[in-house]
Amino acid sequence: MLAELQSNFITTLKQRELTDFASELVSTEVSAAERMHIYANHLGLTLRELLTAAYPILAVQLGEAEFTRLCVSYYRQRPMEKPEAWHFGEGFAEAMQEDAALVSEIPLIDLARIERASQCCFYAAELTPLAADALAGLDVEALCKVRFELLPSVQLLNVASQALGYWRQAQNVQLPARLVLPEQRSRLLIQRLPSGEVGVIELAPAVFLFIELLAAGSDFITAYEEVLNHFADFSVQETYQYCLTADVFSNQSG
Repeated sequence: MLAELQSNFITTLKQRELTDFASELVSTEVSAAERMHIYANHLGLTLRELLTAAYPILAVQLGEAEFTRLCVSYYRQRPMEKPEAWHFGEGFAEAMQEDAALVSEIPLIDLARIERASQCCFYAAELTPLAADALAGLDVEALCKVRFELLPSVQLLNVASQALGYWRQAQNVQLPARLVLPEQRSRLLIQRLPSGEVGVIELAPAVFLFIELLAAGSDFITAYEEVLNHFADFSVQETYQYCLTADVFSNQSG
């Protein structure tokens, strides 16, 4: 009975259907409805703090009032379901895409994607990177059977360049002028570094495509040939060496 009561109480707060539960509270000095509003407001403030911690750059770009409005809309539609606090914020960019006032703000939506990917990389599981000699001595047939998986701490994103501009400005990184031009795209590799920090690296289009194809399940030869269809000067050897030295792929591939 108590467990069911507690569960109903939490559900009521998350969905902010406060009047549905108020009648079950016994209150002397403060009315049951007022108490429910107090609990709900405290929960709302806590959830907003979680979202601000998850999306600090976006919060600055949107401004306090607009970010708060988005937070309220988000947690009404997507109540916190997982016990780990860092999971709260999943689907924030998608919530922005569904918001009539923000749907056209592509750079800001992409900024939310960068910040979410960064958080996922930070909390990702540890796996051993692909060994430097993983493909040594393989013939073409064997090479075509190899499959590659990104490390859990690595993500690829194709975003509006302005989104990367927001990120770099927040990191106090010198920002090339071309990054703030409208309609340009930046191809990013986001990963947790050995220091524990998260790095956001802009890749050349050919390198990004090659890694993206491998991560999607293409074999080495097929990915190489596909990239050459678009970029005649692509160097597969340099790109593969980069993937190894930058610890992009997991050794569970194969």
